[in-house]
This record gives sequence, C-alpha cells and structure tokens, in this order.
Amino acid sequence: MKLSSGTLTVRAYAASEAIPIEGVSITVKGSDEVSNEVFYSLETDVDGITPTVILITPSIDYSLTPNSPEQAYSTYDITAAKDGYQTKTIRNVAIFAERSAVLPINMIPTNDMENPRGNATALVTENEYLE
Repeated sequence: MKLSSGTLTVRAYAASEAIPIEGVSITVKGSDEVSNEVFYSLETDVDGITPTVILITPSIDYSLTPNSPEQAYSTYDITAAKDGYQTKTIRNVAIFAERSAVLPINMIPTNDMENPRGNATALVTENEYLE
C-alpha cells in the first residue's frame, strides 16, 4: 500500500462554539486494533486550537480510483479532556491524503462548573426584560 499524509487541527469550545477553551488535552491515536498507539498528545491554546499535526494516510491515488480495493483514508480516535468538562472521544475521524481536517469539539461543563469563564448569568422568564 502506498502511503501519504493529511493534517488535523482540533478546536475546543464551549457554548456551541462561542467560547474557546484553553488547556484542553487532546490525544490522537489510531482507530484500529492493529495501530491503536498514541500518535500525538496536544493542548489547545488561548484560542482553543491545537497545533496542526501530520497524520499518515493511504495514497490519494486510492481516492481517485473508482472501486479501489484499498480504503482511501485513515481513521483516528480523538479524545479531549479538561478538568471541569466532560471528557469526549470522537471515534473513526477520517483523514484523507493531501487534505486538511478541522475537528470542532463542543466541550460540556460538568455540574460543578456552570460558567467556564465566570460570566454573569441572568434568568429571563417569558415576558420579562433584563434591566
């Protein structure tokens, strides 16, 4: 099998991608049982973004050949973890040769961390106005 590479960048956010989360530990490992080793251990920056990493993929030729007997992409499992948030694992993330993938991960605060940035909150019920 001919090999090539693609790239992956992970973006970690809270509040439906409104708040970037710094310091999220990201682990990139192979998806299959033969190659489930950890390839990268990364951490998000102040903008919630990891450095871009290069991952091994099958050659782009397999993507361009109809009915190719070889799988045209590699798969990886991505885990995101940070204190105060639920750990998330996204399985079988497809990485294609000569392509850049961006994986957004929406981090969910645990019950002991309602406001990750310490923002003020206000409860507004129907027909009430914020003063």
